[in-house]
Amino acid sequence: MQVFRFTGVIAIVSTLVSASGCATAGKAVQPSRPDPRSARTVGEYAHQLSRSVMAPGIAFWDMLIPVPAGPDNQTTEDAVTTFDITWGQKARAFSLQRVRSDFEVMCGLRGGVWSDPYCRGNNDVDRVLFYAVVEPSEGKHPDYDEVGFKTLVIEPKPGHETSPGYIALLRQKTGLRTKDDVAAANARQRRQEAEARADAARAAAELPEVRTVGSKICQTQGEWVTTGYVEQIVGERIEIRIDNVGFVRNPNLHPGSFAGPHIIWDSPNHWHLCR
Repeated sequence: MQVFRFTGVIAIVSTLVSASGCATAGKAVQPSRPDPRSARTVGEYAHQLSRSVMAPGIAFWDMLIPVPAGPDNQTTEDAVTTFDITWGQKARAFSLQRVRSDFEVMCGLRGGVWSDPYCRGNNDVDRVLFYAVVEPSEGKHPDYDEVGFKTLVIEPKPGHETSPGYIALLRQKTGLRTKDDVAAANARQRRQEAEARADAARAAAELPEVRTVGSKICQTQGEWVTTGYVEQIVGERIEIRIDNVGFVRNPNLHPGSFAGPHIIWDSPNHWHLCR
């Protein structure tokens, strides 16, 4: 019985080695790229593409590693996320540009406009028909002339192209910005710029008083505010007697580094009148 099992193992390994030799010997076989028009979903096409590039035969031990039966799918109420990673011989690998062009074809078939890596609605950029990326991935054995790539596809379930859950997933996973997101970011930037201009104007107006002995001045850093009094002015610097360092919303709460009143020298440009 032991001899039989040993013989069986040799037979299996011999078969694998033979298959490996067949795959690598002679002229490299070019893969048959799946037709993007035949796939039901973009994720299905990406998975078919990965399987077509798989090239057993780089080393016989690679063939002992089982090939995944399917892609890594994550399904929510609104969308399906498909992640695939594969490796194969360089002679069998497709160029990434060819794969991306297939995504563009699939986008057109769905009535969308390809804006890599998003397929957007023809008349509504906030209607994302799917998201698809393909990137290089290091093979298991680069020394054996392997090459790999990984694909990530996020596509909505039918009728969920603009659902809040799908858009939130795209924001989280891909950094998608809708028209409202862009408008809000622009408004926020304008508001911050206006506040900065107002702060600069106020600081310029207050500077003479900040440079006056006896003035109570403040410096705010994050959630902490430092207060002090101007003791003297020497050239472009002022001597400040620090009176307190406290929490903005509770001046009686001090950081552990505050050891009590002390003297510092600083530029008046770093301070403002306490308000």
